[in-house]
Amino acid sequence: MTIPLLPAFLVFLGGGAGSLARYMIAVVVDNARARPGPAEFPIATLIVNVVGCAIIGSLAGWAAGRELWRHGLLLGFLGGFTTFSSFGLDTARLLAAGAPGKAAIYVLATNVAGIGLAILGFYLSGAATRPPFVPE
Repeated sequence: MTIPLLPAFLVFLGGGAGSLARYMIAVVVDNARARPGPAEFPIATLIVNVVGCAIIGSLAGWAAGRELWRHGLLLGFLGGFTTFSSFGLDTARLLAAGAPGKAAIYVLATNVAGIGLAILGFYLSGAATRPPFVPE
C-alpha cells in the first residue's frame, strides 16, 4: 500500500491547525467563566461541534473534485477541530441518498455505542471514583 505524501501532509497540517483552533476556543470559553469546573455545561465542545458541522456541510459540495483542499480542510482541519462534523456529514449524505433508515441506525448506533463506551471507560479507569479536578 502506498500513501500519497502530499495529501497525507495536508491532512497533517490541517489536523494540527484544527486541533489548535479547538484548543483556543476552549481557552477563550474557560477564561470567560468565573470558575470552570467538572459540572459546567460543555459549551466549548458544543460550539466546536456546531461550527464544525456548519463548515463541513458548507464546504462538502465545493470540495468535491478538489482533492487537495478536501484533504487539507475537511479531513485535516475539521478532523482536528471536531470529528462530530464528519458524523454530521455522513448522516446528511445518507439522508440525501434516500436512506433515512440507515441514517437513523447510524445516528442511534454512534450515539449509544460512543456514549456507552465512554461511560464504561470512565468507570473502568477509576475516574468516577477520583475527586474531580478543579483548576485554581
